[in-house]
Amino acid sequence: MLLWTTLFPAGLLTLGAVLIAWNVLGWRRWRNEPPSLERDFRRRQFRRRIQASGLLTLMAPAVYFGQRIDRGQDPSRFVFWWCGLAGLVLWLVLLALADALSTLIFSQRVIREDRTARALLRTELARQAQAARDSASPPPAHNGRPPEPPSSA
Repeated sequence: MLLWTTLFPAGLLTLGAVLIAWNVLGWRRWRNEPPSLERDFRRRQFRRRIQASGLLTLMAPAVYFGQRIDRGQDPSRFVFWWCGLAGLVLWLVLLALADALSTLIFSQRVIREDRTARALLRTELARQAQAARDSASPPPAHNGRPPEPPSSA
């Protein structure tokens, strides 16, 4: 019983605190960057992840104290408490899904932009290579006659 009543809430609290610290350190790398689409994405991602990590740390004492409520003496308080905790868990799951979906959409956008940039670079490289080949090849033959000067008409 010790595992469920004490160690599980302590594990949630520790996990939440570690995730908050990790997310803060991650955001510090981005907060001084010039405004860009990626910085904006990272800012919103930071807010979602801090909220989720904070919920974890809030859930730890809620689980601990919820286990201390006597079902027989105060059943309505017990039900209210655990329904509220279930609501927090649902919100945490929704945050995780929103973060995953947002990350997927952003990464697909970055991949699409990268592919477009690569295609443009390949086209430019092919154009420059063709221009280099054209300038290195001998001038076309004019049937043994020198080329005619352009007419000034």
